[in-house]
Amino acid sequence: MARRLLEKVGAQKDDTVLVGVDQPGPVAMAMGILRLEMGRELKLVDEKAYRFLWVTDFPLFEWDRETGRYASLHHPFTAPADEDLALLETDPGKVRAKAYDVVLNGYEVGGGSLRIHDSTLQAKVFGCSPSRTRRPATASASSSRPCSTGRRRTAGSRSASTAWS
Repeated sequence: MARRLLEKVGAQKDDTVLVGVDQPGPVAMAMGILRLEMGRELKLVDEKAYRFLWVTDFPLFEWDRETGRYASLHHPFTAPADEDLALLETDPGKVRAKAYDVVLNGYEVGGGSLRIHDSTLQAKVFGCSPSRTRRPATASASSSRPCSTGRRRTAGSRSASTAWS
């Protein structure tokens, strides 16, 4: 089994393969912290360099095991990616958000999201029809600021992101 794993990840002689088993969030957090620590300890990081990174393609929702339903990962006013709109009703866990983080040397220094400006789409994200929305009907119209910092995260806390340097 170990040999198959090494072959599957393309490991070669003297490579190290780290395997984490848990929910995606905790594994991503642990691997991110481990990656940063190993980079420092093995002197793979130039402490004098400034390296910026844009991180995008975050999931719009995360599964909440306590409630047994999806919850907004960033905030409920974050717009879904246009190409993922059809997935809102069929597979919400695969919908990506119009959100981003800016990372400097492995630490998040900023981030935000684009807001929803369509009440029908907002109702879909809330998970109910517009007439049953518990928020004011003008919520999306009054939330016209294009960016929001949302909740803070540490490097490595994303399991489904794409990064460009």
